[in-house]
Amino acid sequence: MLPKSPFERQLVWLKRRRYNVISLDEFVDARINHRLPPPKSVVLTFDDGYADNLDVVLPAVERHGFPATVFLVSAAGGAAAWDRASEAQGRALLTLTNAGRVNGRLAFGGHSRTHRSLPSLDSPELEREISG
Repeated sequence: MLPKSPFERQLVWLKRRRYNVISLDEFVDARINHRLPPPKSVVLTFDDGYADNLDVVLPAVERHGFPATVFLVSAAGGAAAWDRASEAQGRALLTLTNAGRVNGRLAFGGHSRTHRSLPSLDSPELEREISG
């Protein structure tokens, strides 16, 4: 997790240096249509759907007018359980209700169902983990 102050400084840095912060949809559309995004473009994405995205990420990107995408682990439950050796262990996750309340202010994508290591899964397990 990046603390609030350094994250805010990074967004200020992007704005001062006139980076084009574009949405993930804009980037994907450009690539599908065999175009490059505008010069100095960046996409802001946040992995795993931690609950503090509502307190830290959302206010900061709205303050700067930047789009952002959060990738949710759809069947993880209320807390991160996948990285036992990390400070992320047990960290609160966004609920689908909370994500629904801010949908449109933040974009959402699917990370996987339970955050399992995809290369270690057989085909049926991989299908369940990705499609769910």
